[in-house]
Amino acid sequence: MFKEKVFKKSLLKTLRSSTTGEYTGGVYNYKDYFTSHGVESGFESSLQMSQDGRSGIVLLSNQYKANPSIGLLTNQLYKQLITLNR
Repeated sequence: MFKEKVFKKSLLKTLRSSTTGEYTGGVYNYKDYFTSHGVESGFESSLQMSQDGRSGIVLLSNQYKANPSIGLLTNQLYKQLITLNR
């Protein structure tokens, strides 16, 4: 998506016009990153990625536990990654 093979950048920008955590374009958008989380048939997935697509964390699990969710772990790991890259 970031190399315009799926969408043109202008369309992606329209889909992700929010920067306040609103759900648009299939993800929750924030100023510097976007995040997504899903649970289906006992499997759980979570991702958090910089808006430019250069840094990110993707976690996949073959079991779902509501507490703690891997969404929280994804966020914590992403913050550590960003801190290391500065």
